[in-house]
Amino acid sequence: MTPTPASRWLLFLGAGASMAPPSRLPNFSELFAGVLRSIGWRPVDGRWCRPGYPSFAEPEIPAEVLFGTLRRFGVAFAGEVAAALSGVEANAVHDIAARVLACGGAVWTTNIDLGVEVACREPPRRAGRAVPSRSRQRDGTSVLLPLGSAGPATLVKFHGTAENPSTLAFTDAELLAPLADDAIRHLVGTAAGATVVVFGYRGADADLYRLLEEAFAAANEVLWFEPYCDVRHEIEGAFPRSTITFLPTRPDEDGEETRRATAEAFFALAAEAAVAPDPGLAEEMLERDRPPLDVRLSIPPPPAIVHARLVERFGEWRADEPALRTARRSDAVHLRVRSLGARVAIEGQRCVGPGSALMARVAAR
Repeated sequence: MTPTPASRWLLFLGAGASMAPPSRLPNFSELFAGVLRSIGWRPVDGRWCRPGYPSFAEPEIPAEVLFGTLRRFGVAFAGEVAAALSGVEANAVHDIAARVLACGGAVWTTNIDLGVEVACREPPRRAGRAVPSRSRQRDGTSVLLPLGSAGPATLVKFHGTAENPSTLAFTDAELLAPLADDAIRHLVGTAAGATVVVFGYRGADADLYRLLEEAFAAANEVLWFEPYCDVRHEIEGAFPRSTITFLPTRPDEDGEETRRATAEAFFALAAEAAVAPDPGLAEEMLERDRPPLDVRLSIPPPPAIVHARLVERFGEWRADEPALRTARRSDAVHLRVRSLGARVAIEGQRCVGPGSALMARVAAR
């Protein structure tokens, strides 16, 4: 069978593409933990704890829900998250992506880091979803072209790009909003007849579901590099009408060997398409595993009411009442007037204004 040339590739990269050495960037779960630690919460026996507040468990809390909660309360974390993903050393996957772009193929990604850009010899043509005017550059041009401009040799960054935090989409509201119909039609048209190659992605983005389902149907074939059987079942459940070929064909049960076999299979396909990565980068990715990351961020301490809202959002039933009492007391003691609000209910009365008497009564609760 004649290999598909890279010019007919549509390479889709998820977070796993940037986690591999030497890049070693954090995934969403590690960013989630880093943000919580930076505002004073600590993991203890599977729960997140902060003195004076009820703890909350650590089930599968989506990072985007945490980020959405923090953004609604004005916590300035986007710049720090973007900074953590800005400085990156390109790895073998990024190198392959750069070669695909140079051959005229397309690269789509949910990643906001600059790994692919670093790997490119020339700045690539980039597109993304519509962003507000404040995300424009000094010369008035947009950081990312509209999705309707995406085509061959274009890097599509669906969730924004780290060098401009205002382009980022990583809250629950943003990641649940589907793409515009005209953008989907255009992108599906660019996928027609292509070989879709997916690496490092679990297919769990609600905002991209319709696009991917239609793009898979329009493509010539879908080759999905996923090492773990349980994740493969999740992907099949998410896209039941799509014909997906998972690679490697016989995944190993051992984690390290499975990771290596998946990378080797991906490199072999790239070599067939004449876009094999730099041998040194390939060897580093094959030989060196990536340990879990302890992400450190510098986020200004938020008002105490934010901690209460986290307990309310993620904690057990009725845990919000003691959390709110603690938060109001703390914000009053530290004179965080805005967080108390102009109208606060105290002892059944509506007290207007942030005067000292009001704060003293709140602090005494």
